[in-house]
Amino acid sequence: NGASTAGDLLVTMAFGVPGSLGMAVMMGGFILVGVNPGPVMMAKNLDLALTLLLGVALANIMAGLISLAGSRSLAKIAFIHLDFLYPIVLTIIFVAAFVTAGTMLDVVMVIIMAFLGLAMDRFGYSRPAMALGFIMGNLFEYYFFRSVLTSGPLFFLTPICMVMVVIMVALFSYPYLRRVWQRRARN
Repeated sequence: NGASTAGDLLVTMAFGVPGSLGMAVMMGGFILVGVNPGPVMMAKNLDLALTLLLGVALANIMAGLISLAGSRSLAKIAFIHLDFLYPIVLTIIFVAAFVTAGTMLDVVMVIIMAFLGLAMDRFGYSRPAMALGFIMGNLFEYYFFRSVLTSGPLFFLTPICMVMVVIMVALFSYPYLRRVWQRRARN
């Protein structure tokens, strides 16, 4: 399960693009403490990047050893009835939310976000996409305004941007075009 974590972490730190939802949350944490993921992080905070990567590698080795040694005991967790598991997990979540800042507002926000997540799940919206947008929104705004100030409002008409737009349009329209081609081939 954790085999891709090191690759996701490396992409997040080197390019500033989260490789998974967990890395998007970690990237939000980086930004909160003033560390901007991307090439600047690799130049200014290389010691932090290497420490994190070595920590992930060591954690994977330790998790493998612990899993091998305690697999019989750990497998019994799967048989715990959910009626006993829900109160334990909810208690841990609410205590963790309260302890972060020591205010009940954090616990209320957890409850509101839980209902938002349930509503998004019920109506078919992507929760990871929302979390990614929430975390990446500030970076998007910053680089968008920087592009507008540097190159003007038509910054996207440069050759590199046009090639990227054409590639994105081709990738998004490919499934639709493939269905159209398949229908024509049947007729």
